[in-house]
Amino acid sequence: WLNWKNVRSVIEKMLYNAHLETLIRVVEAGSFRRAAEQIGISPSAVLKQISLLEKDLGVSVFDRTRRGVSLTEAGESIFKDSKYIIQYCEDAGMRARELQENRLNVIHVGVSPMTPGDQITESWPRLFRKCPDVQLRLTMFENSKLGTERAFRTIGQDIDLIIGIYDESYLKSYGLRALKIAELPAMAAVSLDNTTFPTGRKISVGDFGGHTVILPRPGCFGVCDRIRKELEGVSPEVVLEEAEPYTLDPFYAIQNSDRVLLSVEAWKRGQMLCRTIPVDWNYCFSYGVIYADNPSDKVVQLLEAVRSELISPEEISA
Repeated sequence: WLNWKNVRSVIEKMLYNAHLETLIRVVEAGSFRRAAEQIGISPSAVLKQISLLEKDLGVSVFDRTRRGVSLTEAGESIFKDSKYIIQYCEDAGMRARELQENRLNVIHVGVSPMTPGDQITESWPRLFRKCPDVQLRLTMFENSKLGTERAFRTIGQDIDLIIGIYDESYLKSYGLRALKIAELPAMAAVSLDNTTFPTGRKISVGDFGGHTVILPRPGCFGVCDRIRKELEGVSPEVVLEEAEPYTLDPFYAIQNSDRVLLSVEAWKRGQMLCRTIPVDWNYCFSYGVIYADNPSDKVVQLLEAVRSELISPEEISA
């Protein structure tokens, strides 16, 4: 099948195939079952989507055995190109819509359960007085590893800004900057039926002893790395689990378990699944507007409005 005529046919079909996302999920999850859990559908529905993808492309993308699934040679090739093709199609559609509607002064705010954008949307009447020619559009993205990475990589293109917690080094890896609005205390999140931790008072670092704590993988947030170092010295021993930043998976992981998740108050949507507890320490996350290194004039205008309306003079001088 690897001749130019067939490859071209495959590419043309891939450009319009909605099941490539499912293919990526299965590969990254390692099985149909785990992919189904992440997407929120049944394993049989995932299998059906993969079967339809294989039928449309005319190739088998997976070898199925009793030990699991693995990519075929054709599947490996398709998987490598899928992310780029999906992004290219989305970029093309966005550019076409922008040209058609001539939305030169529209700012697209990327929103998700982990980056709700409440500071901008709730304060928009005040901000609008500072930049009356600017319109806001909310662009939803998924809090999965793939969805979050795509959102951050398209800031300045499909998305103009995101509101959320951030780390300067992490943003630099994406070529992004941030305007800090506030500092949010690092808190602990546990399942709703967890009776190990008290309610109505702060817990201490020693209370984490003997528990499993989930926090972002090393290198994502400097504050998390400092917390990790302190927790490693707690007795009895603390078990540390790594998680991808900006995903909802850790919130699902602590449900019906005794595990603890490092969290912040801004993650309200994820925290509907659990309860948060303040911790007696001085660790805080930076929280603000994340934007491209070379922002457009309309974004600069909004940033100035945010600076004057949402940030106190004391914080600006600091």
